[in-house]
Amino acid sequence: MPFCCVPLCPVSSRCNKFLSFFSFPADEELRKQWIVAIRRANLAIKGHTRVCSQHFKPEDIKEPEKEMGRRRLRKGAVPALFEWNNFSLPLPPPGVWETRKRPLPEDKKHQ
Repeated sequence: MPFCCVPLCPVSSRCNKFLSFFSFPADEELRKQWIVAIRRANLAIKGHTRVCSQHFKPEDIKEPEKEMGRRRLRKGAVPALFEWNNFSLPLPPPGVWETRKRPLPEDKKHQ
């Protein structure tokens, strides 16, 4: 399950299936710009390290041309929307983070 590596961002694909998660760019200079932008100087970037679409300006995201296509970032896009620059992420819907107890099966209730 993808999750966002930006500090203070609670987003994962479980929260909102309409978000996109973008891998860090292969270009070393652009990758450094991303690291500076998200304020994670010591971040160890792995294959699964992602930044969610909520941290990119709408004009930086290319919508898919086909119905089942994937959203892409425009060339040179850098994450820019964060809590620390007065961009507030909407809260997930109520109940997303609640843990629920599973009901015990009937045969286990009276043991």
